[in-house]
Amino acid sequence: MSTPAVDTCFSAPKTPIVAERDYDTLVREGMALVPVHAPEWTDHNPSDPGVTLIELLAYFTDALLYRIGRVTPAAKLQFLRLLKGEPHHDIVPHVTQSDGSVDLAAELSRAIDDTVSALSQTECAITPADFERFARAAAARELPGRAIGARCIANLNLSGARMHGTDASRQARGHVSVVLALPADVPDDVARHVREKVSHDLASRSLLTTRHSVVAPAVLHVSIAFAVAPLPGVSLDEALASIDDVLAGRFGNANAVSFGGTLSLASIAKTIDAAPGIDYVEDVIVLDATSDPRLQARGVGVQVGAVATLGVDTVLGGPAHLSEDAFARFVRDSGGRLASVLLTPWEQLRLTVSRAHVALIAAGVNDRARRMRHGGGGHE
Repeated sequence: MSTPAVDTCFSAPKTPIVAERDYDTLVREGMALVPVHAPEWTDHNPSDPGVTLIELLAYFTDALLYRIGRVTPAAKLQFLRLLKGEPHHDIVPHVTQSDGSVDLAAELSRAIDDTVSALSQTECAITPADFERFARAAAARELPGRAIGARCIANLNLSGARMHGTDASRQARGHVSVVLALPADVPDDVARHVREKVSHDLASRSLLTTRHSVVAPAVLHVSIAFAVAPLPGVSLDEALASIDDVLAGRFGNANAVSFGGTLSLASIAKTIDAAPGIDYVEDVIVLDATSDPRLQARGVGVQVGAVATLGVDTVLGGPAHLSEDAFARFVRDSGGRLASVLLTPWEQLRLTVSRAHVALIAAGVNDRARRMRHGGGGHE
């Protein structure tokens, strides 16, 4: 059976959508508003030009409301053809009534809804959130089921060596850098392939004048040390294994997908203190903070004391590879002690414990300090 023509089979609705607001109602509403907005207007006779104007506006409003209530299905079909860009598009019926007839009106409404929904899907990357969403989706197609992070930084070019250079924060208008964080166990060649796929996908979605680069995050390796008091019967090796587990869970060493932020020494101490088998911890310090893992945990120290001699035992002293820019990431408290380490928006944290520099607090030693800490004093 051939599909009947929509123009001839659809009938217009019997009554307008807004039937209660007819000409007389509109005139009464308009006249009722005159004392409110124009109290000096006292002549409300039909001969008054203002009354004539209200009646004229009511007439045209009534006509427009009548047309709105009588948009025919044939007109809707023409609108659908404009939306789809297909001048000869027609409705293919799928729904039949109990009597076997075809409900073309329902099919038309469904087709319009589907077309508008399809047009509302975002295909172009314009905002940073768009770039991040598309980057994660493209990477997930290559690594299904894995945790993937993406950070879009507008007006910065982090490609090549710029990410680690002094001009990393230099503005590059029209350039978008997408930092793609993949799980740490993904091989380098696979990670490079995923970034290429993501870059190709974003190229088809970017605006004509937008340049983009997809890069791996810069990893900041932070080595810490501390003095720890295990619970009775817990060896130092067992305590350190427990600390490694809680630090990995808290700071995401094995599968980090977040970027930037602040690494607080107080939060490290609190995390260690809550680890199973740990009585308390004190004197958490940063031994090293570098983007080069080969220079990690040199044991030189960036914090020795609150009062120090520059170049000898300075609070923010340390290995020679730490430049002045690197020192800018260290934040001290009012007493001059290191309180936190800042990360750039494109950096990921890799936190490790330098076991060679961990001090063991024997049972019964500093018992007064332990009682003070657990009695409500908390970590300094």
